[in-house]
Amino acid sequence: MDFWLGNDNIYALTNHRLSSIRFDLQAVDGEKRYAHYDDFWIEDESNMYRLHIDGYSGNAGDSISELHHNQKFSTKDQDKSNHTYNCALEYKGAWWYRNCHHSNLNGMYYRGKHASSSDGVNWRTFKGFNESLDTTEMKIRPKCFRRKLVH
Repeated sequence: MDFWLGNDNIYALTNHRLSSIRFDLQAVDGEKRYAHYDDFWIEDESNMYRLHIDGYSGNAGDSISELHHNQKFSTKDQDKSNHTYNCALEYKGAWWYRNCHHSNLNGMYYRGKHASSSDGVNWRTFKGFNESLDTTEMKIRPKCFRRKLVH
């Protein structure tokens, strides 16, 4: 199933408090990786939901902060990718594209290896551009979050 919280809701969650984000990624073969970013927020619609992300840790590799940080959100009808062609149209999904991507979690769901390049659900430093991931989750929480200990 596909769920997208929506950029207005992500903005509402992240604009009044410091937030972090964790990307949980799973390949078709069951291999799991994660990427955590200490700093995460997006701007509002008038600023095209510009992405702010930094402070990587994890075992998936950083496929978002270098190329996608400070980038506006692109859709098929609103290209903000700074490229000669429309990245959202070419890579079949809306995302924070810039020349075009190292990650594309809204790409086509091919469920594994595919011949086309870069238009699947991709995280470059995990499975590259020719293997679509099986499952991805983006988990946002306030930086002040403290886990409650259960005795």
